[in-house]
Amino acid sequence: MSLVSHTTPKTVAGRFVQGLAAPFANMPWSVTVAVLVLVTVALVTVFARMILPFEFDQMDLRARLAPPVPMDGSSLIHPLGTDKLGRDVLSRLLIATQTSILLALLGTLIGAVLGTVLGFVSAHFGKWVDEVISTLVDFQAAMPWFIIALAVLAFMGNSMTVFLLLMGLYGWERYARVTR
Repeated sequence: MSLVSHTTPKTVAGRFVQGLAAPFANMPWSVTVAVLVLVTVALVTVFARMILPFEFDQMDLRARLAPPVPMDGSSLIHPLGTDKLGRDVLSRLLIATQTSILLALLGTLIGAVLGTVLGFVSAHFGKWVDEVISTLVDFQAAMPWFIIALAVLAFMGNSMTVFLLLMGLYGWERYARVTR
């Protein structure tokens, strides 16, 4: 018996790729494409700052309104072109993706935690506490959220923190109803 392994790096790499592809073997192609898109969005969200070709607010007035790559007069320096201030559209798209995903995740987390806690409190104490929380749930469900959000943003000022809290407060009543 030989002490040398008979597996070559080529077969190890092949097995690794087969191991990665195994969960997708029996899935429809549309599910596979959807999973790949979600993984790409997740990777962009996590690594957006590292893969930026330029700073998202860096201006180059000489490259104003550069067209995207497939058009005439385009450049590979700015693959998606630039805006009217010469800012790279790809960099701005990456940062916008990161911001949108983080706002959605944090807003959902705030709403889920608040609604779940209020639902448990309502179920645990019952009686008048349940009535108060039920009234808050009915009030939240009856009010037009968009108008309230605009009013709060107009009163409190344009702030990402205020917007994040508004996103978290939107929909908490759904979680409170489920846990009661």
